[in-house]
Amino acid sequence: MEKCASTRSIRKTSGCRWSPNRTLRVANADESRAMLLEAIDNGAGTAREIVVFNAGVALYAANVADSIGEGIGQARAVIASGAARRKLDEFVATTQRLAG
Repeated sequence: MEKCASTRSIRKTSGCRWSPNRTLRVANADESRAMLLEAIDNGAGTAREIVVFNAGVALYAANVADSIGEGIGQARAVIASGAARRKLDEFVATTQRLAG
């Protein structure tokens, strides 16, 4: 049976840069939205690192990447290229159009 890596060891080897949680505190939905948009607009910081890490793990779990590290690299590239923001904008426009 394959041994699962601990979250600490994955974070340590992922290349993600973490800072204290207090940098993630928001007071309301508008601040939360702003933090998410900054992260997917490739703004440096803990929020982007968490998005990159989670996306990288998801890519690995979905068999899109051969390792978590590779998934993290793919996620970084998609965010840096602007493709993540374009996809989000497309999703928002579609849902608004369908909501009529």
